Amino acid sequence: MPVTKMTRREMLNLALASPLLATVPNVGLAQRGKSRGLDLRLLMNAPSEVVPVADTSGVKQVKLVRQWHGPLCRSRLINNGRQPVRVKEVVLFDLALPLPPATGLYGEGFQMLSQTSGTLGQAIDLGNYTDARHYKMPIPADARCFYGMMSLSPPASEHFLLAFTSCRRFIGQFYLRASTLQIVVDTEGLDLKPGETLELEEFMFMSGAHRGQLLEQFAGRLIENHPPLRSKTPPAGWCSWYCFGPRVTATQVLDNLDFIAKNSPGLKYIQIDDGYQPAMGDWLETGAAFGGNVQGVLKEIRKRGFEPAIWVAPFIAEAKSHVFEQHPDWFVKDAEGKPLRSDLVTFGGWRRGPWYALDGTHPEAQKHLEVVSAYILMVPFAKKK
Repeated sequence: MPVTKMTRREMLNLALASPLLATVPNVGLAQRGKSRGLDLRLLMNAPSEVVPVADTSGVKQVKLVRQWHGPLCRSRLINNGRQPVRVKEVVLFDLALPLPPATGLYGEGFQMLSQTSGTLGQAIDLGNYTDARHYKMPIPADARCFYGMMSLSPPASEHFLLAFTSCRRFIGQFYLRASTLQIVVDTEGLDLKPGETLELEEFMFMSGAHRGQLLEQFAGRLIENHPPLRSKTPPAGWCSWYCFGPRVTATQVLDNLDFIAKNSPGLKYIQIDDGYQPAMGDWLETGAAFGGNVQGVLKEIRKRGFEPAIWVAPFIAEAKSHVFEQHPDWFVKDAEGKPLRSDLVTFGGWRRGPWYALDGTHPEAQKHLEVVSAYILMVPFAKKK
């Protein structure tokens, strides 16, 4: 797959012109003729690949352009052919990893409960709710997958940071195998029309003696691409999940409400998380284990001067839920026309599942989702007049 390459003189000119590179003095050391196993030159020369969904006949007409600006790489796809091409993913860089098994590893997860640590030789899951095993996210069977950012720290060496610094449309992924690393943009089977150009996500590679400084540079670039929402005061509150998980009761919420009102009146939100409902999917009902009326608890939260909040997962339901038992036709079907199920999982210490997903295209399922949404926005959630 053709890629845009730069001469050493062009690289030096960009380095002098790039304010970001100027603040990261160790970036580009490998360009002085001393390779340390993983460097910018290795990424610049790495092969790439545009992976189609199925039909490969038109993919040869799709050009991937990679352009480096200091430690940043911006890339785009151009369909020079006469027919549309459905693109599954783009392998931006296909790297051999010349690093020892003792190299320290960190990889971000797709969601906050799933990170990876350890070493290249022995990776360790941080947390029980992993993307691959718990959430069943599709990844290559022979690889570990990280999302957005990863770092590598060889023994007695500097740190390497590899990260996607934008996420405007697509998610950036890292497929780590025994001695290789693929850096990938998931284009989700997008249909690239003839003559169309598609901008991908910005990527960053940096190295340095202080990992914290690299992370600061990464965070700064993220802020440039995605300015944070600002408020006069940061939103703050209490959530039942981090104390009680799915076994929360009305008494526990109200006891904490009493304590917060006396000792932390500056908090704004009080959130009832998973556990108030009798089963996943029955969001309009209160489970017996909760031991109280949900609406009554929410009204008490409002009465004490706080903003009530509640957790829902409206697109899923358990087999034992009323909504699934009464309306199995509302759910996504498998190849045999039966509701598509996932595996039974352990969640918060409970055996729960199997899970089923509501079909958002089903007219009755759409009405159900509208009712759930309206319920969530009802009093006491509506602001006082």
